[in-house]
Amino acid sequence: MVNVFQQASASAVRVFDFLREPEQENEIEKKHIELEKVFGNIEFRNVDFGYQKDKMIIQNFNATIKKGQKIAIVGPTGAGKTTLVNLLMRFYDIQGGDIFIDGKSIKNMKREEVQSLYAMVLQDTLFYK
Repeated sequence: MVNVFQQASASAVRVFDFLREPEQENEIEKKHIELEKVFGNIEFRNVDFGYQKDKMIIQNFNATIKKGQKIAIVGPTGAGKTTLVNLLMRFYDIQGGDIFIDGKSIKNMKREEVQSLYAMVLQDTLFYK
């Protein structure tokens, strides 16, 4: 019974942490930027990011990916692979620098517009007995 109580307590902490998170900014003032034809050129320019503003985990990151180019983002757990994809899709906003899709800054695009350009497939390893 103690085990069940500990699990419930841990779950409650996570729920209350979630409820304390600030709301996303209202994007009504952002105008609709329609990319007439998406080519897929992506540029990270001097990107700074941290999940906490006083603890930056990415500093001055630069990368250019040309349309049709195949790249691999590799590294150990916790290296920031998923974070880069989350920044590209505007699940999080960067603190410095900019990210461009076909020369257009994603800062000026609504989240839903940016996210509609991509499909994300997570690679989870599952083991079945």
